[in-house]
Amino acid sequence: MASSAVKQIRSSRRCAGALSRLAYRRAVRQDIDVTHLLKDAELTKDAMEDTAVQVGVANQIKFVERVADALGDACTLIEETLRQVG
Repeated sequence: MASSAVKQIRSSRRCAGALSRLAYRRAVRQDIDVTHLLKDAELTKDAMEDTAVQVGVANQIKFVERVADALGDACTLIEETLRQVG
């Protein structure tokens, strides 16, 4: 498969963004400035606050990684997220 076709497929994968929104709320509660984290992941505050908005899978992964790095504790972020999801 051509490189441009792979990029197109990857960029078109979307998800509900639940994990991103949970990470976003956790970061905000911890007083982390999420502005640059969102920008780096090509997401917006509006997208995080509107559950009707889908986000790119790659964007979600990048944002959650950035939040985990900012928190300095990926395990706690994952544990809390799993508890909230059920």
